[in-house]
Amino acid sequence: MGFWYIRRGDEPVRPKAVKLKAGPLQLDMPNEMIVSHYATYFAEQYRLSLISTGDTVLDLGAGYGDFSLLAALKVGPRGRVIAVEPDLWAFSFLTRNIRANALSNVVAVHAAIWGDEPHPTLFRQEGTGSKLSDSGSAAVNVVTMEDLRTKVTRIDVIKMDIEGAESSVFRSSMAVIAHARSVFVEVHSPSTRLEISSLLDDAGFTTFTWNMRSVMSTSARNVLRHPLEFLEAEYKSGFYALRAATRAFRGKNPVDSQSGLSLIIATKRVS
Repeated sequence: MGFWYIRRGDEPVRPKAVKLKAGPLQLDMPNEMIVSHYATYFAEQYRLSLISTGDTVLDLGAGYGDFSLLAALKVGPRGRVIAVEPDLWAFSFLTRNIRANALSNVVAVHAAIWGDEPHPTLFRQEGTGSKLSDSGSAAVNVVTMEDLRTKVTRIDVIKMDIEGAESSVFRSSMAVIAHARSVFVEVHSPSTRLEISSLLDDAGFTTFTWNMRSVMSTSARNVLRHPLEFLEAEYKSGFYALRAATRAFRGKNPVDSQSGLSLIIATKRVS
């Protein structure tokens, strides 16, 4: 659900957009979201190897559609991607990218996700993220996992970047989540990470946390595979990867600059 803004005074200013390649895809994104492009495409924080031909994928908090479109290529014409995004501006990028890449197997849903307990119905932008809030500035449609489940025959892979709604969704919808084969969940506190990891473990999943070793090894491999795309991203981002590597050598974490932010990757244990 995260989407980036620059603020001047009290008014959000929409950042300029850039176009970057991701394999056969052409992605239109705000300049400040290039960091997401690095994480999704080069570092593969959401492991595309866990997606198979014919799968149904839920992308909850799809942003401008980087993961949704890469997943659409993996599932192929027999598969399906349901991309859910509440921010209207982000949603406009998502639908634009779907059309520009002529992907008929991606369904875009303009909504926020929550569990079945009472919830806010307003949407608020907070720096680099967005969330449901009683003090939000815009009304937004809110759906549950059960609502989305009625749109498909099965759910194989779930990705969540839903800015604090994770606990509500997991507490209400484990019966749906438990049938998935792989789950990616971005969490924002150690306590939430422990809670969700425990729920996934009880449901028969093996979990681990995306870490710097995974980032560096996967990034290096994909940079070698896609050198021209990497150089284009570096030029348009003001050499983001170089700056991140410098931070790492200085003992700073270039991936997790927000305290408590981490990514859980879960795969169903084989009986």
